[in-house]
Formats: sequence, C-alpha cells, structure tokens
Amino acid sequence: YEFIIGSTLPTSTNQWEELINTSKKPPLMDVIRHFENTVRCYQEDEHAEYCVMVKEIYKFLSEEGCDIGRLPQCCVLTKRGFVPTSEIYIERRKTDVDLEPHFFQLPKEFLEFKLLFENMGCNKNQSSLLLVEALDKVQENHMRSDSCEEIEDLLEDLSRVEKILTKLSELPNEELSKIQGRIKIPIQTEDTSKLVFKLAQECAFSDSDWLSRTFTEEDLSLIHI
Repeated sequence: YEFIIGSTLPTSTNQWEELINTSKKPPLMDVIRHFENTVRCYQEDEHAEYCVMVKEIYKFLSEEGCDIGRLPQCCVLTKRGFVPTSEIYIERRKTDVDLEPHFFQLPKEFLEFKLLFENMGCNKNQSSLLLVEALDKVQENHMRSDSCEEIEDLLEDLSRVEKILTKLSELPNEELSKIQGRIKIPIQTEDTSKLVFKLAQECAFSDSDWLSRTFTEEDLSLIHI
C-alpha cells in the first residue's frame, strides 16, 4: 500500500508481510490525505513515477468509493500536472479540437477508471458547451495580459479559435440555437499583440466600406480574417 498511503502511514517491508494482516485495507481518509500530499509535492520531472502512484490511488478510490467533495480540488493528473475535474473530458473522438492548456483529454492510462472520473465531475466529451467555454478561457487569458509574450502564442490561440468556430458552425441548427448567444469571435483591432473578443451576434463580416458609412464603431465589430 505504499503508493496509496506512503506519506501518511507506515508500510511494511517484504520480510514482515507474513506477520501482518495485509488483507486489511487502509482507512479511506489516510488515502485521501496521501493523495493531497501527492498533489502538493508533484514534480514535473518525476511525472512518470507520479503516474504509477496516482493510478494506484485511482484504483483504490474506484473500488472503495469515496465522498468526492473530500478529494483535492486539482485531482486529475495530466502531462501538465494536476488540474480540476472541470478541465477534463473523458471520451475521445477523431474530430476533437486540441484545447490544451484550457481543457485536457483524460490520459489513456486512467481510462479504465472512467466511472470514477464521471462521478468526480469530469466532462463526458468535447461537447458544444465545452467548446464555448474554451472560447471563454482564451478570451480570459488575453484580457488578463497586456499582450502575448510571443507572436507564436497569439497565432496558436487564433488557430485554435478558428478550429473551434469551424466545429461549432457544423452543428445542427437545433443544437447551435442553444449556445449561439454565448459564442464569441476575435475581432479586428488596432492592437495586434492580443486577441479581443465580442459576441458573434454583435459582429459582422464584409470586405466593402459601406459599413463605415452606415454604422459607428460602437454598433459592430469586424472579425479577424
């Protein structure tokens, strides 16, 4: 049990196992405290070792069950470290858009515990609502910073947004109608160092100059092309 309680309770060495009742499972709260210690002490350069340990913790939790509210807030291990369940989606499809670092696929090595992660509150798949939330996260990142540190980052975000919008445009009208009021689009501005978004319903697209004669800047915004 060293992988699931090693930082909270003493564990036996091999030569003592015959004298100890190893069938008795450790207390759930000790496992959760060990999980908290694991999350807090995570080191990126030891990711492979942490994967082995965390997989054993997930296995124990899936078998024993637990109060999800007692788990650490960031409790799903990805290649970028531990993230909240709200940033994870479980099912994979070939048409999925790469949403990192905003949302992550559940790592393949943990898929056998799918039911556990569903109970923990992970997203089932890359739904239309999740795509809209990804647009919100890109916008939030650009609102928090004065400019992108690298032009490559801006272009990567713009490419990601384009793929998201393309996928949303392919939705059936019925599904699209449920989210169209939340869809945001990057607009054309004088500041080329970051992306600025507006609701799609407030935007227009044209290659003529009639817009400038008919509307003011407050009325609409031109989208990136």
